[in-house]
Amino acid sequence: HKECATNCAKGGIPLWILEDKTGTIYSLGQSKTAMKGANEMLMEYIAERVTVTGRMVEKGGVKLLLISKVAKAK
Repeated sequence: HKECATNCAKGGIPLWILEDKTGTIYSLGQSKTAMKGANEMLMEYIAERVTVTGRMVEKGGVKLLLISKVAKAK
């Protein structure tokens, strides 16, 4: 799935994060500007477990995680 996700992300399809414990899927943006997706921040971590820092916005059941920092999970 890594190759497929990488090709999709390179083609402009937004990446999402799946939270292991809850199964919650988060739409992503960059905290610097919510108008910009987070693909470039996440490309090297596709199909890996990560820890992200940022803030979450939720409206109408949609969760948007605005990422300021991403790192490979320990």
